[in-house]
Amino acid sequence: MKEKYIRRNKCRSFNNFCALVMLLVFLVNVVSPVLEYSELENRYLQSFPKFSIEALFDGSYTEDVENYFNDHFIGRNMFVKLKAGVEYLIGKHENNGVYVGKDEYLIENTAEFNKKLIDNNLKAVKTLDDLGRYNITVSVIPTAFEIMKEMLPESAYRDTIPRLNAYIEDYLSKTDVKNVDTTENLTKYKDDYLYYRTDHHTTSNGSFVIYNTLSDTMGYTPLDASDFKIYDVTREFLGTTYSKALKEVTPDIITEYKPLETPRFKVKFPYDNKESDSMYFPEHLAKKDKYSYFLDGNHALTVIESPNKNGKSLAVFRDSYANCTVPMIANHYETIHMIDLRYYNDDIIAYLTENRIENILFMYSAQTFMTDTSISKITSYAKNSPYCTQEYGEVFRSKPVDDSYFTDTLFIGDSLTDGFRMYSGLTDATFLCGTSMTVDGIYSREWQDGMRMIDRIKQGGFKKVYIMLGVNENLSLDYKDAFVQKYGDLVDVVYESNPDAIIYIQSLLPVSPSRDEGGRVTNTVINAFNEGLYKLAYEKRVFYLDINKTMKDENGQLPEEAARDGVHFHKEYYLKWLEFLKTHAVRTEEDENGKRKPVVVFENGDFDVVAVADKIKENINFKDELGSINAKVLTGIYGIDENLIQNAAGYAGGGATAEEISVFEVKKLADVSKVERKAKEHIESRKKSFESYIPEEMPKLRHPFIYSNGKLIVVCVADSYGKLENIIKEIK
Repeated sequence: MKEKYIRRNKCRSFNNFCALVMLLVFLVNVVSPVLEYSELENRYLQSFPKFSIEALFDGSYTEDVENYFNDHFIGRNMFVKLKAGVEYLIGKHENNGVYVGKDEYLIENTAEFNKKLIDNNLKAVKTLDDLGRYNITVSVIPTAFEIMKEMLPESAYRDTIPRLNAYIEDYLSKTDVKNVDTTENLTKYKDDYLYYRTDHHTTSNGSFVIYNTLSDTMGYTPLDASDFKIYDVTREFLGTTYSKALKEVTPDIITEYKPLETPRFKVKFPYDNKESDSMYFPEHLAKKDKYSYFLDGNHALTVIESPNKNGKSLAVFRDSYANCTVPMIANHYETIHMIDLRYYNDDIIAYLTENRIENILFMYSAQTFMTDTSISKITSYAKNSPYCTQEYGEVFRSKPVDDSYFTDTLFIGDSLTDGFRMYSGLTDATFLCGTSMTVDGIYSREWQDGMRMIDRIKQGGFKKVYIMLGVNENLSLDYKDAFVQKYGDLVDVVYESNPDAIIYIQSLLPVSPSRDEGGRVTNTVINAFNEGLYKLAYEKRVFYLDINKTMKDENGQLPEEAARDGVHFHKEYYLKWLEFLKTHAVRTEEDENGKRKPVVVFENGDFDVVAVADKIKENINFKDELGSINAKVLTGIYGIDENLIQNAAGYAGGGATAEEISVFEVKKLADVSKVERKAKEHIESRKKSFESYIPEEMPKLRHPFIYSNGKLIVVCVADSYGKLENIIKEIK
C-alpha cells in the first residue's frame, strides 16, 4: 500500500514538473520578442491572426493560431535543424524538395512536365508574336538539376528539362520567335562553378555563359572576360536551397563582373518610387538574401538606363534568373525594361507601345516556366489591349501585308511620293503627286484629262488613302498652326468623299545634315510639324505613320548617303519606306470567308459591376494605389471563358502588394461555381508568386474574400474586409 502511495506521488510530481515546464515554455514564448522573419528558413513567419467570428467558424483562425505558435516556439531553429540533421544521418537525401548531392550541392528537384501550363505560356509568346510588332527571343534556362545531374543522388534524375527544351523548340519553330537553348554551353563549362551549391540560381560565371550564348541571336558583340574586373563580393552566401534543406555546407561565393570601362547606369523602380546609380546593392550582402545584391531583387518593373545612346531598347519578361545576366546585357542597350509578370498588372502592350519597344527577351528558369501561370497574362492583353484594337492614332508595327493591300489605294504627295511611285512597284495604286506640291496645290493642279486632283479625290472609291505633304510649304515655326489647319481641311475632304477608307497621315521625312545646315528645311522644324500632324491624326480620328523615325540616324538626321540632294532618296530608302508601310498597316477584322469574327461584348446585367468595384474600393482600406483593369483582360488573367461572363470590373495594385478587387457577373447562375473555382486557382497562383517575392503579403492571400451573391462573384485581397459581406448583400 505504501509503495502504491509512493508511486502515485512520484507520478503526481512528474506531472506537476511537466506542467511547470510547459507553463514556463509558454510564458517564455509569450514574453520573448516576436520575430517577423526567419533568417534560417528565408521566409516570413506567421503573425498572430486577428480574431473574427467568420474566421473562427471556418477554422482559419485556429489554424493560424496553431501556425503562429509553431513558428514562434522557443528554440525552434535548433529543433528544425536537428530534425533535418537526424534525417540525413539515417540516409535521407531529400528534404523540402531539395536533394543533398555530391560536393555539397543542394539541388532543387525539378517540377513536373505540366503540358497544359507550358502550352499556356508558349501560347502567350505566340500571341505576342502574332501581332508582328516585336523581335522576340525566348531563353528558358536549365536549372542545376539538369546541368549538375552528376551531383544528384542515385536514381534521382529525370529527363524533364530536355523534354521541355525539345517541346519549346518544336512549338516555336512554327513562329518567328527565336529560341536560345543554353543547355549545351552550360554543360560544356559545368565545372566552372556555374550554379550555386546552396541556391537555385546560376552564379555570375553561369550568367556570363548565358550572356555569351544569347549574343548571336540578339545581335550584340559580347564583352570578353578580360573586359571585366571579376571579384568576390561575399563568401558567406547561403541561399534558397540551403533554407529548404538545412544541411550544413560551405557557404557560396557571390562574384561581380564589373566592366573595366564602367558606364554610369541609372536604375529605376517606378512602382516603388525608388532609383539608384548602380545595378548592384551592397546593403543586401549583410542580409540573408544576398542574391538581391543584383538589381535589388525582384520588382514588378525595373528600368535600366545606360549612357550608351544607340537607340536600342529591350523588354525582358523574366524571373529572378535574369537579375545576374541582365547587368551584362545592359552594356549593349540604351534602355532595358525588366517586367516581372507575377506582379506587373498594367496593360503590357500599352507599356511596350508607349516606350517604343520592339525587342523582347523572355528569360525564365525551366522551373518557373513549368510552374508559373502569370506569363499567360500576355495572351489576354495581346487580344484586348486598346493598343491592339486601335481605331485611330499612331499605327504600330504589325505582321507585313503584301502588295495586294494597296489595291484601290490613293497616295497624295509631292516629289518624294513621286519617287516612291517609281520604286515601290505598286501598280494597282493611284498617285496624285508632283514636284513642288503643297496642300493648296491639290485643289488647283491638274491630274489628267482636265480633271483636277481634288476632283479625283472627290470621286471617291478608295479603300486606303496615304497623305504626305509639307516639305514645300513655308517651313517655319510661325506657320505650323496654319499648315496643320489646312492639312486638317484636306483630311476632311478626303473623308467626306471616301467615308469607308482607312486614312493615313504620313510624317514628314528627315533631311541630311548638309541640307539641315542650309536653313530653309531643318529637322527641328520638321519635328515640330510632325508633332502637329500627330495631334491632328487623333483629332480627326485617322491614322498616323511615323516614317520619320525609321529614316533617321542616331543623330536624328537623314544619313548623307541616303539622298542625292539631302531630301530625295536613293532607291534603297524608297524601298525602306515601302517596307515600313507594309509592316505598319491597319487591317479589317475579317476572316478568310469575309465574315467578321464573333466578338464578346460585355455590358451590365442585373448588377453594375463597375459600381460594385468602386463601392468596395471606397469601403476597404488598401495600402496600394489600385488601378482599374479592362474587363476582357481581367477574365483572361483569371482564365475564365468570356462567354460565361455578363460583365466584369476590377482594380489591382502595381506589384508592391497582392491587393486587388475583381467583380464578375455570370450569365447563368449555374456558372457561379466555375468562376469561384477559377478565383481560387488565381489566388493559389498568387500565393506561389508572393511567397518568395513579398512574403509579408501572404497573410492577405491566405484569407482572400471570395463571395457570391446570386450571379455576382466578388474577389478581394486586403488586410481586413470589415462588413464587406453585408455591403455586397445590400447591392441590388
